[in-house]
Amino acid sequence: MIGAPRPGLDLPTALPTLPAVAARIVALFASPEFEIAEVVRTLEHDPPVSARVLRLANSAYYGFAGRVDRLDRAVVLLGATTVQALALATAVIDLWRDAPPASVRALWAHSYLAAEGCRFLGRRLPDAGWAADALFMAGLVHDLGKFWFLSEAPEAYADDLAEHAGPDLRAVEEERFGEDHAAAGRALLEAWRFPPGIAALAGFHHGPALRADLRPAQGVLAAANRAAGGSPEPADLPPALHDDLARHLEARRGAAEAFVEALV
Repeated sequence: MIGAPRPGLDLPTALPTLPAVAARIVALFASPEFEIAEVVRTLEHDPPVSARVLRLANSAYYGFAGRVDRLDRAVVLLGATTVQALALATAVIDLWRDAPPASVRALWAHSYLAAEGCRFLGRRLPDAGWAADALFMAGLVHDLGKFWFLSEAPEAYADDLAEHAGPDLRAVEEERFGEDHAAAGRALLEAWRFPPGIAALAGFHHGPALRADLRPAQGVLAAANRAAGGSPEPADLPPALHDDLARHLEARRGAAEAFVEALV
């Protein structure tokens, strides 16, 4: 449960549960020995996720030859990480249907670009100590708490997001909900049994500094978040790498748009 809310808001007394199919997909892709057939069997039990996977595989952005109408082919073409991201994002949307659609779209576009930035930096900075795809997932879920807040106070929090950023936004969140979005997201990810490192990165993506073995990945997430239009707080990257990251995210903007179109 997140902290004591400001009077007038009725926050839930228990953390929401991640739907079983999404939890299974996340667990499958965490295993180095998962099989495509098992992923497809799992997806077949969740028509909304299956529909989104096929919609993305047939989007103009990807432009695969011929219509993709089989889940197994879609999973192979899109890749494991993208399918995992769609499954998780679908679960989040289904959990919090009261969140304003425009705000949800903007948040997922930012989250996807932050994820792309994390993966790019993970490949360029091997000393970060994380696999690039694990950093992608950390970027994707770093603002999970914002989706929860949007469902609890749709109009008020949408206004907060439009009017505040950085430390100012977090101060408003603490006043309104008793916790900021990073702490709320960490609580959710821990309850949903995400890897502890991903939960920690989400919970402290605005600081303070984590323990030494997580600090390089924390820096990657901070830099990707800023480059994707998130927090205005400074990030420590060499100028040339910062420019490369900006160009990469601009090139991947179409992928983010296709992801959101398939999702929402």
